[in-house]
Amino acid sequence: VRALVELGTNPILSIHDHGAGGHMNCLTELIEPLGGRIDVDALPVGDPTLSLREILSNESQERMGLVVPKDAVELVRAIAKREQAPCYVVGE
Repeated sequence: VRALVELGTNPILSIHDHGAGGHMNCLTELIEPLGGRIDVDALPVGDPTLSLREILSNESQERMGLVVPKDAVELVRAIAKREQAPCYVVGE
């Protein structure tokens, strides 16, 4: 996040921590009020036995959700790779 902010032209339009509410809390607040599409199959899952409800509501400390323009996605991925930070595109 710091590397993106320090670019001079910050591509982050909105940011939200996942925290105790997990994906459900973070992603729904990020797309409010305009709406969006979340690809549940693109969400990272460490345990394949989790139900959809468990995946959406699991506590996800240390994760941040970002909204960036489509033309900034590859830049964000490149910086995440450089910083060895996991990065997933899960919707639009």
